Amino acid sequence: MLEARSAAALQDYALAHARLTEACVEFDRLQQPHHRATAKLVEAQLLLAEFGDNAQALNLLNAAKTTFTELGLKRLEKEAERLINISSQGTPQ
Repeated sequence: MLEARSAAALQDYALAHARLTEACVEFDRLQQPHHRATAKLVEAQLLLAEFGDNAQALNLLNAAKTTFTELGLKRLEKEAERLINISSQGTPQ
């Protein structure tokens, strides 16, 4: 997932999406919902940066927040909440 974040930082969105997809497949295979939810945070940030797609980003962020809440991952839950607040205001990242 680090490669996806790096590619996004360089605005290579095609590579970022490809690496994120690969990571998600692996997280699903290994049954790691916390990593999958973290990938949703990254995907939401990609959607905001690339397309300004607040509606889809909010869907992903809320799903990630729910997972973090269910797993008791407070730091990640707060990060999701922060991104939800930013997205709700219509301001990317």
